[in-house]
Amino acid sequence: MLREPNPHACERVRDAVRPLAAVLADPPQAPLSALVQGTPLRVDGPGFEVAAARRLRRDTELLLGGA
Repeated sequence: MLREPNPHACERVRDAVRPLAAVLADPPQAPLSALVQGTPLRVDGPGFEVAAARRLRRDTELLLGGA
């Protein structure tokens, strides 16, 4: 059974690209940084999950062909 996609489940690509492009054009000064919807997230606080960051890195490297 197929269900209709939830339009609120994720951002549209065109909406997600704008803030990403802004960060790439003017990257944070910190050597390690995390943003949640444009808001900096402390990488030493409870909202930052090291395991999730490692998965993101692994998956990104796989998508980029082992870059």
